[in-house]
Amino acid sequence: MIYIALCSVINAKKEYEKRADLISCFGDEVSLKLKKTSNSHSVYLSFGGLLALKSLSDRLISPHADLSIAYDESGKPSFKELNLPFNISHSASLSAAAIGELDEAPIGIDIELIDKRRNLKQIADRFFLEHELKSFKEHGYSADEFYRIWTAKEAYVKLCGASLSSMLSESDTVKLCSDKTIFLTHFKLNYEGDEYMLTIASKKETRSELFDISEIIRSNVV
Repeated sequence: MIYIALCSVINAKKEYEKRADLISCFGDEVSLKLKKTSNSHSVYLSFGGLLALKSLSDRLISPHADLSIAYDESGKPSFKELNLPFNISHSASLSAAAIGELDEAPIGIDIELIDKRRNLKQIADRFFLEHELKSFKEHGYSADEFYRIWTAKEAYVKLCGASLSSMLSESDTVKLCSDKTIFLTHFKLNYEGDEYMLTIASKKETRSELFDISEIIRSNVV
């Protein structure tokens, strides 16, 4: 089972003003990364991801669990003391965190604002591979299908802990999913009139459960 929590940037800002010391729960490396972030919106989004992660830990493990985080050479985070896979992502006004179960295979998560103003076909022509392009075309070049594929690609990159540029151009996630090399779960979210696509990637088939700690985000599996 993979558990996912969502947090809005508005909720994150309110909590940051009251509980900024919560950052220390995640260790010195996380604290240092946030201190180096000069943009306040980015700080609140990052803090929202940590809030979501802490809420999952409180619910699934213990409010007193050691959540210290370390980063490998590629920037992939892991708990120092807990043998639990996790990942964090954020976009526009939402943050998301995911935790797997004990000794579960690595996971990757990506959330993206669905922006229909972008030239999605041009981006797809540059980054999508054969089966991805075919799926995008078969779905009428829809924004939903574009972001299903795009978030799958980014979630897979984070799952593998590889470089973004190489994995985007080398990994056909539609084929990988068809071959059961990876397993994907997609959620479409609605927050304050904006739509988001969230994708979880894992190396084994499993169920996903989503929680909204802000209690204002509508979601459905797509």
